[in-house]
Amino acid sequence: MTASSADLVLLFDVDHTLIDGAAVKAGLDAAIEAAVGAPGAPPAGGE
Repeated sequence: MTASSADLVLLFDVDHTLIDGAAVKAGLDAAIEAAVGAPGAPPAGGE
C-alpha cells in the first residue's frame, strides 16, 4: 500500500456518542484515587 492509495478515516465525536466522557472521567478519578488517595486525605504514614 502506498501513501497515495491509503484510506483515511476521521471520527469526530461532536455530540459525545462515541465516548461517554462522564464515564471515562469517573473511571480515571477512581483509578487516581486508588493510586494516590482521596483529595484532602492525610498522607500515608500519618504525617
